[in-house]
Amino acid sequence: MRTILGILFYAVLMYYFVNNPSGNLAFLLAIAIVGSCCFIFSVIYMNYVDYVNKKKIIEPCQHGIIGAKYIIYNCLDCKRIAELQQEEAREKPHKEKLEKQILRQKQYEESNSKIRLPEYLKTMDPMAFEKLVCDLFRRIGYDVTETPYVGDGAYDGYLRRDGHLYLLQCKRTKGSVGEPIILDLFGSVAALEAAGGFIVTTGSVSDQAKKWAAGKPIDIIEMKQLIELIKKYYVENDVVPDNYEVPIESNDGFCP
Repeated sequence: MRTILGILFYAVLMYYFVNNPSGNLAFLLAIAIVGSCCFIFSVIYMNYVDYVNKKKIIEPCQHGIIGAKYIIYNCLDCKRIAELQQEEAREKPHKEKLEKQILRQKQYEESNSKIRLPEYLKTMDPMAFEKLVCDLFRRIGYDVTETPYVGDGAYDGYLRRDGHLYLLQCKRTKGSVGEPIILDLFGSVAALEAAGGFIVTTGSVSDQAKKWAAGKPIDIIEMKQLIELIKKYYVENDVVPDNYEVPIESNDGFCP
């Protein structure tokens, strides 16, 4: 085929030269030289391609089968390996998803075990503790809206149930919660005309604060009651909820 094309090229060139003897000889020679170069290059390239293809045809695979290195279906073992690799590639997304689910379940189970321990609750990150308490009230049956985390404030969340609004204050501390904290929460309850408020702490509420809160719509949940609620509403080996987040690592700070 290459030879035929070369002959046709020179035939056309000679025909033009014979029928136009007065034509520009330099122009014709330039065309002839360019055409010859292109022809020679194409011959070299095609020969190289033929050489590579022939080499592929005879080159053996890792199992010694001639021509199977590039044409794997010539070797049954290579074909089987290729099919297994394709199957693994198809299953990889599902496998990765399953591994993430298993890891998430493990993290959730570990978290469920830890939150039953008073010492762990006392050293939780304050933001993580607030999220835990908010989630606990969701499980109890409240509609919970968390307020933006600012480190400290009069309340940390809005609780709604049966058409009533309650305010939630979380205090993760190793010490005690005094009367000023109760006063702040009660002031917010009155200002928002809420039905009441909850204060949840990992510490203890002082006797003076409890005495002041007596008869007022303020419910106090200290460590012992908090652990009981956690054990009741966080069942062991429970399915991971959709809204579960891996708890934030503890820091060195403590709530007042």
